Amino acid sequence: MKLTGVGSRLLAGFALLFLAFFLALSECRAADKVEPAKSGGPESVKLGDAGDKIEINDNFYFTWEFDKTPAMGPLVLKIKLYGADKERTTALVIKGSSDMPSMRGAHYTGDHPFKISKKGDYLLPVDVVMPGDWEIQIMFLSGETVIFRGHIDFDV
Repeated sequence: MKLTGVGSRLLAGFALLFLAFFLALSECRAADKVEPAKSGGPESVKLGDAGDKIEINDNFYFTWEFDKTPAMGPLVLKIKLYGADKERTTALVIKGSSDMPSMRGAHYTGDHPFKISKKGDYLLPVDVVMPGDWEIQIMFLSGETVIFRGHIDFDV
């Protein structure tokens, strides 16, 4: 069957639309492979268990814990920062992000500053949107300089 006039133009239009769709889809797939940007500073270290004392440098150390056992839904990461005198302090800025390592970039939240509670706890809400492996990256900054970088890995 030979198409002429309107039929051939319609078929050509569908072919172009089909091609444009697959080109756009391939660009989206390439973008999925891009990992979140990492700002300068020390390499990230895997953090110890909740409640462990973790040294930042000679002047600071911290402990971390979740508000509840990690599960689907909202979760809060709590960090308590201490100075060399073993007293609680809020002298540093802490930023954090979350993502799924097995689907890197798909659920990346970007860096967000921790909120400081009235008790002096640093708090970061994390939304666990699906089961699997999760990672929370944290950065401690003195002024604009990253002085410590770590990550917490957990499964839901």
